[in-house]
Amino acid sequence: MSQNNHNWKTGAEKVLGRLMFIALIVFLGMFIWFSSFAYHIPGICLALVVWGVLVVCIRHLFRSRQVTVPEWTPFFLGVLTFVVRCGYCLLVDKHITQVSDFGVVLSEAQSGVFSDRLEYYRIFLHKFIYPFLLHTFHMNSQTKILIFQCVCVSFVTCGVYLIGKKVACAEVGLEAGILYALWPAQTIYTSIVSEEHVAALLTVYIILWVITLRSQIEQIVSLKDTRIGYILLESVGIGLLCGATAFFKDWAAVILVASIICSLYLLITYTNPQRVILILCMILCIFGRGIVQKGVVSLAEHELGIEVNNDGVIYKQMYTTLAPDAPGDYNEALIAEYMQMAEDNDFDFAQTNKMAMEILWERIRADYKKMPNLLLRKAKMAYENDSVMFFWAFEKGLDKEEYEQFADVIGAAIGLDTFFYLFMLIGIVISAVTVRNKDIFFMLLCILGGMMVSLIIESQGRYKYSIEPLWTVPVAYSIYMLCQCDWANVLQRIKGKQ
Repeated sequence: MSQNNHNWKTGAEKVLGRLMFIALIVFLGMFIWFSSFAYHIPGICLALVVWGVLVVCIRHLFRSRQVTVPEWTPFFLGVLTFVVRCGYCLLVDKHITQVSDFGVVLSEAQSGVFSDRLEYYRIFLHKFIYPFLLHTFHMNSQTKILIFQCVCVSFVTCGVYLIGKKVACAEVGLEAGILYALWPAQTIYTSIVSEEHVAALLTVYIILWVITLRSQIEQIVSLKDTRIGYILLESVGIGLLCGATAFFKDWAAVILVASIICSLYLLITYTNPQRVILILCMILCIFGRGIVQKGVVSLAEHELGIEVNNDGVIYKQMYTTLAPDAPGDYNEALIAEYMQMAEDNDFDFAQTNKMAMEILWERIRADYKKMPNLLLRKAKMAYENDSVMFFWAFEKGLDKEEYEQFADVIGAAIGLDTFFYLFMLIGIVISAVTVRNKDIFFMLLCILGGMMVSLIIESQGRYKYSIEPLWTVPVAYSIYMLCQCDWANVLQRIKGKQ
């Protein structure tokens, strides 16, 4: 490479890197402030004090003794998560009642009869897949399903440990695993029968696989390298997982967008062979996702005997939650409008979605001044805290007498979780400001993408459940970096600038 080309590449790399870094901080910081921080100033102050104390304690621990993380740590974290989650689920199993969509999932898993909700499954196909799989594998009681979900989230803990170890070190993985294992809302919500637990599992391992694949691509020096075949095959595997996730909770779409954005930077920094492999990997990943999506839709249509359109969910949710006068969350009246529109079009969803977007655009144009307040309201409903998970587990799941009996305990648990939630958000902000790690940047971009999606779809505080495990790695990374930082040198540099 000539000197001029090298200088251009280095300059473009620095400019694009800084622009992406600044954009991440601005958008992530603004979203977190307007959705959560602005309403919890005292809690933030207390969480910052705890952050300081925690960093000092861990820093002292690492300095006073040699800490090594044993190889069996992921197994330990998985067992810890299972014991905590399963112990809780078995405790409440006889007291909790699955309501709303969760009750439908449980009922269908028990009966294996899906013909009574065909119109519902035309659009919400993901609500058919989970109970169908549960019934197929004979998990047809609440107890069996809850135990299965506890197993799923136990492997989530192992996943966040492996991600932390991959992007930084075993200490980061350990901290991330502990944060996830002890997260109150994540524990409580395991008692809810939902496909979101499988989505959390798939999402974590997609992230792990993508990060691993990037490191493998960067080891390629020639297109004759024998490892290229395995890398391309892994790309198809990632695509298959991404396709499967679309039928549980489609965070894979966010991950793919984040991957494409990061690829713009990587294409500048990579060598020509690495660029070719990266582009092929992205194509194969999208190809693999498409295969699974079409295959599952075909199988579902054969099983149900109707034509379905799982992609219609996003259009339906945009239509029902982005109208200027809409509340931003569940809207029964606009859902009925959309369903009637689909029926009038003989369930031609391409035509239905086109009409829905035209109507929505006209409504936005007519009342565009209401949109900022609507978006702020949607952000707050989705990301202020985790209290909605407690709402479904307790206020809706328990009968009135039991709920009133434990109201004080439940209130204290919600307060504890809100503090934990703010602690996690502070860690995300710290990691965004201090990040110098490409993989952490990628994860933060996925987290930001998940937050931005809430502005488009139906705003529900529980929807973020299956992407929250990803938060633990950047937070653990920020704790580790603050503990390792040479504060004396930092203070000296600040004084020098002054």
